[in-house]
Amino acid sequence: MSTNVIGLSSPIITPIHNARRATHLVDKTTDRKFTVFIVDDDLGVLRALARLVRVAGYAARTFSSAIEYLEKQEADIPGCLVLDFLMPDLDGRQLQAALFRENASRPIIFMSGTNDVPTAVATKKAGAIDFLIKPITHEVLLRAITAAVEQEAKSCQQRINWTASPLLPTQSGSKIALAMLRERK
Repeated sequence: MSTNVIGLSSPIITPIHNARRATHLVDKTTDRKFTVFIVDDDLGVLRALARLVRVAGYAARTFSSAIEYLEKQEADIPGCLVLDFLMPDLDGRQLQAALFRENASRPIIFMSGTNDVPTAVATKKAGAIDFLIKPITHEVLLRAITAAVEQEAKSCQQRINWTASPLLPTQSGSKIALAMLRERK
């Protein structure tokens, strides 16, 4: 069995044989497919990663900078963020902190060409799913995305459980949201 590698110098990915399809990963409350948001300043890596996640059955959206991601993100789409750690202007850790401050965080998988252990530990303590060192194998990345899918599903279920709680405030907006969720069940 050959191991395909994604790295700084491998913009082309060969299709994965026996890739597990993720087309069933749809948020039942919004009918939106789980999306892998990829942020990297290397266009070859962006294309390669997007192709990989699409072959695996996920939707993919690419951004060439953290600032572009912040400007165009859609927080209501279920998904995870595959994020290059070192980028010009705003790096991955700064983006992670900004998303946390805005309460717009989603599962994050960091990628880096360096193996700085304290940095990897710090990003995971701040909530990252994983910190992958380039070059990254297909299997390792897809395993991390699967972990992100599981975390997002748990978070979604917790939001639904919280929304269905009888202890909710009695504001009209909350009542409307609760009624909509109950109709979908």
